[in-house]
Amino acid sequence: MSGEAQIAISEHAIRLLPSMCLQCASTAVNGEARKDHALETLTIASRCCLSKNLSGWEVMDLIAGSVGQSDSVFNDFTSMLSTIIGDESAPASTRHRALRLGFVFVCTISQLSPGAYFLRRNLFPSIVTFVKSRETEAFVTDAALFLAILANYHKSDAARMNPYLKRIKECQDDGFTRKICRSTIPPIDKAVKAYTSDESLQGTGVGATLTSLLRPDRLLSRLRSNSNLRSKTPADGQPQPIAQAVALLPIYEFMVGNPTFTIILLEDLENTPSPWISSFLSLASWLFTNASSASSSRTMAYASLALEMQLVLVENASAMNVLCTRPAPGLQLCQQHQRLPRLPHVRVGRPLICDVLDCCNLWLRHNLNRRLAAPPYSKCIWICHRTVWYLQRERLRLDYHWKELWVSVLGLFSFLAGKIDTLLTTGGIGQLILDSLAFLDAAVGFSELYLPTPHAVHELVYELVRNSESLEKQRGILESVEASPRDSDALQHLLEITFFYKEKILATGTATKEASDVFRIIIQEIELHGLHRPDTRTDREPSIRAEEVLDFARHACSDGLGLA
Repeated sequence: MSGEAQIAISEHAIRLLPSMCLQCASTAVNGEARKDHALETLTIASRCCLSKNLSGWEVMDLIAGSVGQSDSVFNDFTSMLSTIIGDESAPASTRHRALRLGFVFVCTISQLSPGAYFLRRNLFPSIVTFVKSRETEAFVTDAALFLAILANYHKSDAARMNPYLKRIKECQDDGFTRKICRSTIPPIDKAVKAYTSDESLQGTGVGATLTSLLRPDRLLSRLRSNSNLRSKTPADGQPQPIAQAVALLPIYEFMVGNPTFTIILLEDLENTPSPWISSFLSLASWLFTNASSASSSRTMAYASLALEMQLVLVENASAMNVLCTRPAPGLQLCQQHQRLPRLPHVRVGRPLICDVLDCCNLWLRHNLNRRLAAPPYSKCIWICHRTVWYLQRERLRLDYHWKELWVSVLGLFSFLAGKIDTLLTTGGIGQLILDSLAFLDAAVGFSELYLPTPHAVHELVYELVRNSESLEKQRGILESVEASPRDSDALQHLLEITFFYKEKILATGTATKEASDVFRIIIQEIELHGLHRPDTRTDREPSIRAEEVLDFARHACSDGLGLA
């Protein structure tokens, strides 16, 4: 039935349904079948009636009878949900039905005005009770996703009025936040498995719960969406994340909103064979490798969300202390499974920060195309920059395949130099170049403080010299995109270094040399006179770049409905 048809007959039929179901759900005694039936009927009606591209006032008219009566009806509706979800004496199945009804409603209504009634009635206390109840432990992931969707309602222009954002920020209940964290591990692992296995995943709910109750309206849609249980593959043959990956959203909301939550994410490294950080970095590596290959805004949105989460981690000093000193079990990085060139074999027991850098390296290598997403590339480079800055500050020498990272960053410069006239981008190229130059400048300036061996320093200088022509071409690109000349000091520093060593190479008297000869000359010069660099090194901390993700809610609602 079309939306117009619904509105036309609502006075005679459809309008009676919400009021009768609401009355039943509010007054029936716990355990009575009619309460469960009322919740189930409202869930089906919400999904079917509200997905017809209606306006906010049409929804109010359809459900409440008129805009004038909407306050009374929707306040009763949210009050009923809050009461049942938080009622520890109610059966777990009834509480879950109420939670699912609220979830389906807010996902279907999206950003329309009726969603504001969920801001007036703060369901946060009820959701906390639901999460902490022993009887509803199987449905914690559903509650976490419901809370994340509520926190994203008009996030950009109503953040101060959104009670869920405020309560997330102020939450000090470690038991609640730990349950939220641990509940997302199974769906994230399923999303990784969908990439690594051709076998269809069993169960479609986040944490296998949102679809645990079979409903009549799901019989046909379950058959139609069965192919979505594996990694989605569009017409171009490139995989997309399955809907279970939406479990990243509640973790992100707590990471960016609550200053103590990040530590909770990392505290179970020694207590479980499959900690959250292992699941997250595994999924991030696959998302980053395929970020732009599917030509899908959804794929890029998931990759960008994971990228923002990594940036939040490396900008947190306490988290970096763990990442730089502790390994994690159970990682399944994409590097050994997919497209060439693969990264070197992963050393067992290496610090987690190596896996973070590998994820960035995969992004840098596998997303160079005509539709270059410059802002996410800048975020990726900034993660590397923050990492190098932290390592040198703490005087930590990291045993990592650094050469692979230099090759990827300098390969970005080469790509830009050769393709700048044909790139289709929405902007940000100038900032990307400046960020990349600043990173390399810091990498050279601090090289003797964080690189593990003199050989690693020699490799860095050699890669700069080998790519000196691409570096020189960045000046012209910066001018073409009107980047401020004063912002390109890092380029001048790098060119001065490459010019110095090129002079030493030419001074040996042979115009054309093998790569091994060039490398040998660089080694000899550095060992004899030390590393040449402009005396401009600064210990100034790179700025904080993490920011609110505002455009992910539509993908979360769509995928959440696919699971509900």
